[in-house]
Amino acid sequence: MNNTNININALAGYTPVEIDTEYLRQESVKWHNLQRMEQNASSLRYEAFNANRSIWCYGESDVFGRDTYNVIATGEQVSREELQNAIREQVATCSYSRGYQQRYEEASAAFTAAAAAVDLMHSEWIRRGCWSRYWLVVSSSGHIHRDTECHTCNKGKNPTSFALYARLSGLTTADAVAKLGAALCSFCFPEAPVEHREQVKISKAATVKLLETGDVAEFDKAIAKQKKNDAAKCPGSNVEGTRHKDGSRFIKCSCCDFVGMLNWNSQTEKLPRHKPYYNKATQVQDKGSPS
Repeated sequence: MNNTNININALAGYTPVEIDTEYLRQESVKWHNLQRMEQNASSLRYEAFNANRSIWCYGESDVFGRDTYNVIATGEQVSREELQNAIREQVATCSYSRGYQQRYEEASAAFTAAAAAVDLMHSEWIRRGCWSRYWLVVSSSGHIHRDTECHTCNKGKNPTSFALYARLSGLTTADAVAKLGAALCSFCFPEAPVEHREQVKISKAATVKLLETGDVAEFDKAIAKQKKNDAAKCPGSNVEGTRHKDGSRFIKCSCCDFVGMLNWNSQTEKLPRHKPYYNKATQVQDKGSPS
């Protein structure tokens, strides 16, 4: 990503879109360096374990999915302090470990600098009375939120991750709908017309691209592709259809002649995503089609 010309220490002269575009870029820098930190920290932990393999064994993974180690003789978990001491010893004696440590420190410094820039831009946002922002869910296909604290999010083991769509910062909800479709969260935007809320979801693939690269143009391409696919989708997709009268697994779309088949263990009678399908001889009932 190219560097911008924004002076982080003189934000008053910039527009909301300019500031939030840099905000998005710095969040991407944070995300990348957080991944680098975890990768190198994981390598350091493994090097420490490998050096103590004769007295340590693998334990259960922690809540973050990271390996933990037990002392073979006692079965007790290796303490954080013992692990850190083992890592320091490896860094002092092993060139591989020194390399991991150096890359970890570089990533940590970059993460800290990006976090400081984000904090300054957040302070400017507050100083100006909090202009409108549009946050897209990254961890799954989801809706557009006013902020990252919506109670419909952050319900899993890990917090929901978001990407800021900077191009719409400071603009109205109508602008958001025109650009991204009717995907506004009904709790974040209760004032928006019903037809603007939660009719579609923004794809995970598009928002991951926005978070990882900070490239709004690439995100716009992904959204355009999604809109094209949605336009070709039958309105009966993901909607309950009509079950066959004999109780079989066949289920007919309520909007076209598409007939789907449910799994035996299915807990829903919704049709899968499909394009509109019309029988050339609809007066002749297909075998297996609901009557």
